[in-house]
Amino acid sequence: MTYTPFEWHDGEEGGTPITAERLNYIEDGLEASAEVADGAAPATHTHAAGDIDSGTLNVARIPSLAISKITGLQAALDDNATPAWGAVTGKPSTFPPATHTHTVADVTGLQDIIDDLTDRIEALEAE
Repeated sequence: MTYTPFEWHDGEEGGTPITAERLNYIEDGLEASAEVADGAAPATHTHAAGDIDSGTLNVARIPSLAISKITGLQAALDDNATPAWGAVTGKPSTFPPATHTHTVADVTGLQDIIDDLTDRIEALEAE
């Protein structure tokens, strides 16, 4: 119901008729206003975070995170980057050797050792 105010004037000449119709109109307006107010949220209220799906979050509402909760987090993550052997699941119970080969380049530093040994052998043969 949209409220339309009535212009009231003092005195008999002011044309201010107080009738049952006008009083009922006022009562109806008050009742409609009360129904709207009853359906409104209280001035002070809260919402669960999951209920908020739009708007801007006031930074003051973000809880402080104690430094003790995050200190060492990176170290803990790094420690768990390589799992302990017992923590590895789905691994075979035995690892039987299989015949295979590698190139010299597959073994780190092997070419340097071969070159050093070759130089020594050549030096001994030259004597």
